[in-house]
Amino acid sequence: MSNEIKATPKSFVTSELTPIMLQETPNVRIYFKGVQVNNNADIEKNIKGSLIIQKKTKSKTFDESKFTRKDISPYDMVEITLDTEATASLCNGLVAYFKAFGGKQTDPYKQISYVKVDDDIKALQRILAKDKDLLSILEKVDTQTLNSALNIKNLQCIKEEIENNIDNSDELFWQGFFSRNAWALSQLFNSPLMIYNGARYVGGKALDNKSGKYTDFIYKNPLTQNISLIEIKTPAEKIFLQTAYRQDVPKMSENIVGGVIQLLLQRQSLYNEYTTLRNNVLEQQKEDFKAINIQSILLVGKMQGLTQMELKCLLSYRNELKSVEIITFDELLVKVKILIQLLKD
Repeated sequence: MSNEIKATPKSFVTSELTPIMLQETPNVRIYFKGVQVNNNADIEKNIKGSLIIQKKTKSKTFDESKFTRKDISPYDMVEITLDTEATASLCNGLVAYFKAFGGKQTDPYKQISYVKVDDDIKALQRILAKDKDLLSILEKVDTQTLNSALNIKNLQCIKEEIENNIDNSDELFWQGFFSRNAWALSQLFNSPLMIYNGARYVGGKALDNKSGKYTDFIYKNPLTQNISLIEIKTPAEKIFLQTAYRQDVPKMSENIVGGVIQLLLQRQSLYNEYTTLRNNVLEQQKEDFKAINIQSILLVGKMQGLTQMELKCLLSYRNELKSVEIITFDELLVKVKILIQLLKD
């Protein structure tokens, strides 16, 4: 394996990792092909893979024809022998995999790269050997306090990224941002929720494989297994149009009304195809989920800049919605700030 490890997205729930080369000659190579997955059942165990051996003649190239364990007849056995160097390469490569990607969600929107550096402990020892004062300080540090400080620092970075992009109208940017920081969306719910496999398809495809309905994020309550849907727009979306419905009544933006209708259709489609979708998930991912009075959230726009009348109309409109809740980006930002303050206290 090279010093750089890459995770290349192949779906919304998987990313292929840089292979670990174990043995290689002009005609034979053996390597481990790793895959990062979103394993919500145990997020720390989110890497799987295949041990691959390929052979060729001098005049040919390595091909991709497969002989899998399904091709092994009863009482047959396939043995792949690894020498000591290859075994060490496999061990070190897997350690590097889990250091870089263990316990993390895949990013379905871009390739992620990590560069391996010297062992952290040895590097720290070298620093401490040169700075005795730093060593004495670290010996007095309360690890629980240090961990809290690091969490606050991460939250502050996320807060600043939202603040710096509060007028960003690029929907793909926000898709990637919330994929990397899935916990932020969970702050929108009153119950404990975790992102559910990054899966987005909620049914509705016709026989011609068109018109399928997708939602941006699906969350699942780990206790009840009930799911919730989130549709992401951008903070730059206008909540009201410049032209009023009447002199004293502002006109709601088509994007807001359309987003609400979109979520309602997604909910209904999921209800209609629940049995089929649930059976597919059980078969392919060995997980279960429920779809009971699905909570749906539309994250869109911001309250900043609204007039008193527009704010009154927004609150009146969204409080009357029974199946979809409208949350603005600056409201989410306030939730993050409150969480930071709670950690500081």
